[in-house]
Amino acid sequence: MARLSQRNTSRRDRVEEVSFALGSLRSHLDVVELRLRQITGRVPGIASLAQPALDSVASMRLALSRARRALTLLAQDVDKALPSLD
Repeated sequence: MARLSQRNTSRRDRVEEVSFALGSLRSHLDVVELRLRQITGRVPGIASLAQPALDSVASMRLALSRARRALTLLAQDVDKALPSLD
């Protein structure tokens, strides 16, 4: 039983690590989007060149959102498997 508990705790730790990584990616993506928008505002005529990059940012943001939802479901499953401390 202790072995199962250790394995589930290890899974929970990995879920938290992935959650942190997703949050970091989201923060970096926010910075990239901000910089792209700043450049398009300052440099005339570059908006059409930057648009594909902004579209990619939107796609990545959607993918991160899906990954976060999937990770939340996985975390719930792991939490159910962990023994209660009550």
